[in-house]
Amino acid sequence: MEAVKAFCEDGGEFEATYAVWESNAEESIRDMKRDGYTVVKIDFDLNEFKAGCVKHQRPSTGDSRSKYTVFKRNALPDPAD
Repeated sequence: MEAVKAFCEDGGEFEATYAVWESNAEESIRDMKRDGYTVVKIDFDLNEFKAGCVKHQRPSTGDSRSKYTVFKRNALPDPAD
C-alpha cells in the first residue's frame, strides 16, 4: 500500500494503514451486498496501473483508479454466466 500511496497524487488522502483501509473496504462490501449489489474484488497491480496512467496520459488519482478497476472488471468473465 505504501508504494501505491507514494505513486498516487492523492496518496496523502489514503487511510493511514492497510489494516484501516481493509476494514473500511470490508464494511463497504457488506453494505453493498446488503443493498443487493454483486461485489467483485479486483486485484490492483500497481505496475499495470502506472503503465495505464502513462499510456492514457491520466493523473494518478481516485478517478483513474476507478477507471482502472472498471477496466479490470470488464476483462473478467460475467459471474452470471
